[in-house]
Amino acid sequence: MYTSKPMDSADKTVEATELQAGFKLNQYFISPTTGEVSLHDTVVTLEPKVMDVLLALTASSEEVLSTELLFSLVWPRSIYSPVSVRRSINQLRKVFNDTDKSLIKTHPKRGYSLHASIELLNANPQQKQSIKAAADKAVNKKFLAACGLAVICTILLFFFAPWAMQQKWYLSDLQPLTATAEQESYSLFTPDSRSVVYLKQRADEQGNFNTELWLTSLDRKQNRVLYRSNSPIDFFNWVPVRDAKTAKFQLLVASQLTNSVRFFSLSLSDDYQVLATTHHFEVSGNQSLSPFFGNETQVFFLAQQANEHRLYKGDLTTGQVDLLFSPSQQFSPYRIAPSAKKNSITLLGFDEQRRSQIKLLSTTTGEITDLKTLDANWYFISYTSALSGYLLSDGKELFHLNEQLQFSELNFENYAFLHYPSLSPDAQHLTFTQAKMKGNIFSSDLVSSQLSQLTSSTMHDWQGSYSADHSKLAYVSNKNGHSQMFVLDIKSNTERLVYGNSDQHLALSQPVWSGDNSQLAFARNERLVTINLAGKDPQVQHFDQVIGQPRQWLDQADSLLISQNSQPFTRWYQFSVATEKQKQITASNKFQLLNKAQRFQIDQQQVQDAEGNPLFEVKSNYRITQHFAKSAGIYLLLSPHNSEEAGEIWFFDYSTKVCKQVSSISLSGKDISDISQHQLLYNSFEVEKDIHTLKLKQR
Repeated sequence: MYTSKPMDSADKTVEATELQAGFKLNQYFISPTTGEVSLHDTVVTLEPKVMDVLLALTASSEEVLSTELLFSLVWPRSIYSPVSVRRSINQLRKVFNDTDKSLIKTHPKRGYSLHASIELLNANPQQKQSIKAAADKAVNKKFLAACGLAVICTILLFFFAPWAMQQKWYLSDLQPLTATAEQESYSLFTPDSRSVVYLKQRADEQGNFNTELWLTSLDRKQNRVLYRSNSPIDFFNWVPVRDAKTAKFQLLVASQLTNSVRFFSLSLSDDYQVLATTHHFEVSGNQSLSPFFGNETQVFFLAQQANEHRLYKGDLTTGQVDLLFSPSQQFSPYRIAPSAKKNSITLLGFDEQRRSQIKLLSTTTGEITDLKTLDANWYFISYTSALSGYLLSDGKELFHLNEQLQFSELNFENYAFLHYPSLSPDAQHLTFTQAKMKGNIFSSDLVSSQLSQLTSSTMHDWQGSYSADHSKLAYVSNKNGHSQMFVLDIKSNTERLVYGNSDQHLALSQPVWSGDNSQLAFARNERLVTINLAGKDPQVQHFDQVIGQPRQWLDQADSLLISQNSQPFTRWYQFSVATEKQKQITASNKFQLLNKAQRFQIDQQQVQDAEGNPLFEVKSNYRITQHFAKSAGIYLLLSPHNSEEAGEIWFFDYSTKVCKQVSSISLSGKDISDISQHQLLYNSFEVEKDIHTLKLKQR
């Protein structure tokens, strides 16, 4: 039971540490440690930074805090952006139903102030302090901290001056270039560094999505469409103009068709007006494309074909396409970039240990040279001579790799997902795509279609998995600012954090439950993690030597089926948790499942036995898009080839080898993660994409 301490009129300023025990704001109960705001039976979970803004306002109740001060308190390591503060204030007003802005008042050109009745929960009365004493203490602490920091910085600079000299670049002035409900993504500067070109998705009256190329100047005075396409545009890049008499600039564009990629160029005038469109070539059989680059006559691109990312060279004059590099078990590229060396291409990919590596490929000899081994994260990469090296991002932070292969972090911390950073030719500005994702997990009864919302977050909850007895839900969430693993008790509607991910690895795979509901297994950046839930506190065990993703618990809770992405075939292992030994079962791109002494294989058209004999075959106009293994059999999700709206669920029984249809469902807006006991588990998904810019300066 809560005990409370009211704040009297003479005690409006409190220490943030006092608030951490919880407090009451008017009729709302606030729990900073869990991020929860409670009113009667309604509980809303705030994002960590939104809660921090609330704490800052509450700690100085009725005092006006400037936008700059709020940002420095909540985002101390980031570059000032008033947008972050305004967004947090809007979120708080929405949660507290503060439509008249009486709870959080706006003071034009001055800041914000909180006006509410505040009661501290579980507080010691002796902790109570007056406004003046608390304020003086806060000022003194800030002054002493500043002095201490200055002394420390002086000492560090004296002893580590050589290291400090390596920090050549710093960022400032974060500004949104776009802020619309439409999806803006992938941006590059114009050759004169004055404007940014980016992609925008637009929907027509029939709901068909078209792609547009937009140009916006850095001073925001110019904002217009460059080009419209009825087909999706993946990426684009500037290439040198062969004939300067007919055009000033040339933009090479890649458009994704049904089963191919088409390359064409736009000839532009000196004020970036499209003069002509030239078709170059089309490559069939490609499923996806990565950012590419080119010169006057050639384009180098990485495309996924036959489940492999292969590097190609295309001739812009003749249309001839040549294969330059195929992935191997030792190295599989996922990004490319130019290089400082002539006739060389920078490859960024995973090695056999799933570590990101940077290599150089000679286009004349085919020789591969190692440059730098990074870590288990994946990265975006671009090369620019103005930066004297590479600009990289792991989706959260920005890094610089100079020509001496010194890897340094730039002073930028992002609380959304950072896509495709790119530097202006004059090295004065940087642009990137910021993606904010959100969604919750829902359960739908396959018979009655009754819908239940299982999670409620202002961030992104996804990759849910039912326990074998259907009593618990394990899922991944970034509600605390980075990916973490949670377990929800469905009956009591209580959850607990079971994996904090203190290293803040970006990629946590979907959790897999053991048959006795006591353990979870998942991959952290393709490295195995298990959690024993039997005791009071979760017992986490990392198996970094095991590369791949767990797909099944075998023998109740003794061993796991692991899939490891490899070339040319995925390798499947059985790993013993007790002995930490693994043995390869097979190498196949068909999905493997084990049940007792039997092995099953699944592709898009069939369920097969271990020898490849068909046990179930879908209708010719359908394909198997997902499957979910259970103790008695396999749930199959079937989708028609020509529709993404309707689907069917079938169940393959291990014992009888018979497959029967369970239900017909609508697939629209559903990211399905599990099917169990006639319940469909899925998460909603929304993403906001906008283009942002930063100023870049040299120390």
